[in-house]
Amino acid sequence: MTNIKPLATSKNRPTGPAYRRIARDLRERITQGTWQVGSMLPGRRDLAKEYDVEPKTLQRAILELVDEGLLETHVGRGTFVIGKPTTRDTPIAAAIPASGVVSSVSWGQAPSSTLGRVGLISDVPMSHAEGTEIPRRIFGMEKVRAIENVLSDKYNSELVIYDILKPDGELYDLDEVLAHAYQDGLSGIIIDCIVREDDIDQHFPMLHASPIPLVLISYMDLHRPIPNVFFDQRQAGFQAAHHLLRQGYRDLVFFAPVWPSWAQERYAGVCDAAKMAGMQDATVRRYPEHTDYSIDVLTKPELEVIAMGFASKMGPMLHPRTGIIAMNDNMAALQVFDIAEEHGKTPGRDFGIISFDDQPWTLKRGCSSLRLPFEAMGREAVNLLAAIVNGEATVTEIRLRSHLVSRSSSRSSANGAHGAERGARALSAIG
Repeated sequence: MTNIKPLATSKNRPTGPAYRRIARDLRERITQGTWQVGSMLPGRRDLAKEYDVEPKTLQRAILELVDEGLLETHVGRGTFVIGKPTTRDTPIAAAIPASGVVSSVSWGQAPSSTLGRVGLISDVPMSHAEGTEIPRRIFGMEKVRAIENVLSDKYNSELVIYDILKPDGELYDLDEVLAHAYQDGLSGIIIDCIVREDDIDQHFPMLHASPIPLVLISYMDLHRPIPNVFFDQRQAGFQAAHHLLRQGYRDLVFFAPVWPSWAQERYAGVCDAAKMAGMQDATVRRYPEHTDYSIDVLTKPELEVIAMGFASKMGPMLHPRTGIIAMNDNMAALQVFDIAEEHGKTPGRDFGIISFDDQPWTLKRGCSSLRLPFEAMGREAVNLLAAIVNGEATVTEIRLRSHLVSRSSSRSSANGAHGAERGARALSAIG
């Protein structure tokens, strides 16, 4: 068992809550390398014994570092170091800047400044913008601009864009586009058009046999031996549920009118947070419990109709103890807001709600949301590709963390003293 420096016990003991002093000490030990990125911390009870505190106090310190992006917890497995506190000399992929970037492992060295022409295969609407959702263009272009900026400013490199999006909105065959890109004398390629596990299965042989370095930007852990930059869906679900619990909402509802793999990952994170708070599985309700609808075969208008149909039955669920985690903004949260308005209910006063994606309408209507790290995805993809090209890569996977944007829909202050009391109980239960 790793020996932990105990807290000061004499009259010179630092002031402040014990859990904050423990968190500060753990943070220092991570910085000093007592636990390297990727390593597992000792068990909670062992740490609590070393620090001479109750397990729930130690748990609260752990969760503070989880919120900072330094630790990650897995129910039944343990607590792992996933980042280091940011310092001036911290390598880029190990840093945890304000944008919420988290790497699952750290770079051995910062990449060198040598990088030739780089290709980008993207389904972001650029040439064929007409009729395309404005938010999709805006968020997609954040990645593209980040890629271009890093290539230009840091590596003095040229970006060559391969538009895989057809005028009708369908995609050209990725294997054909790759075969064409291989002939253009590129140093490497960034691929930003794979959104489903079926896609990676279909194209894996071509990707795995690539004659030049590749880096994928995706929305999931691909579980394949291909360099990948992605954001952690399960951690995002954990963040959302943890936020609601801190605000005092005790009856959690995960609203998902369809059930794609990324929604399943977010739901698993919600359940992780509830278990860590000592809640029974029954207090996390998935609504609807089952759905036969597939996100891959339905049009956007059809999905909106289905979501509204389910949301229309949620009126009885909207009470001050309920915290709703919507699977995303446009296919779930928006419908809940509309139904609540029909019932004369106000989010943040009569119930809580948080969602994912941070679409433009969420700001206007005060919906708390998890903002996806689009800019960081582009930036980290370039740095990973540069490290691979220059033979300096010590990692092939970079995991990013979403940024929580708390707005009025999930604040407990509108619930008065009872809301504050519930919030205190929730925090006590978590640790």
